[in-house]
Amino acid sequence: MHRAPASTSDRIVYLLSIAETSESDEAIAAFLLAKRLMQKHGMSFATQLRPADEWPHLADDIAYDRLTKVLGLTGSDKEGECIAAFLMAVRLMKRTGIGFADILKAGPESADAPHNEADLRLYRSIEIEMMSLKNRLTRLQGKLAMQDGELKRYRAAFNELMEASWSLQGREGQPEGQPVYN
Repeated sequence: MHRAPASTSDRIVYLLSIAETSESDEAIAAFLLAKRLMQKHGMSFATQLRPADEWPHLADDIAYDRLTKVLGLTGSDKEGECIAAFLMAVRLMKRTGIGFADILKAGPESADAPHNEADLRLYRSIEIEMMSLKNRLTRLQGKLAMQDGELKRYRAAFNELMEASWSLQGREGQPEGQPVYN
């Protein structure tokens, strides 16, 4: 497994901080972006969590154990399970007063990372828009495939209708191999 560059860790922490402070749809989109980025670089929450002694003070060890277990569930292959585990982790973190920036490793400041609030908002909106466009593209490709299948069925039905029409007219005087309309 190769080690991701520090800017990747920063980007993951940034996306997850968006996720913990946003509305549910935006939070889920930001989480899924972070998860895909982690997968791309062979990372997981288990590998990115700071050691327990570096976390802010938690009320008890049970909260730490629960949170690490729930974050481990985000590695599931089923997207719904990942999202449910993530949302549960966010609720646990809100109750304990900690955030992803407190518990995840982050690399040194990246030179290409946005630095002011306006750049951060723009960066955030671009990331979310990209995820939205990818989802829309997938839906449209599915719809196009479905319409292509319907078109093939309509063409086949039209050709059958034309053949039946020619056979009813008796094809007298028609040349052999009458063209089929497409």
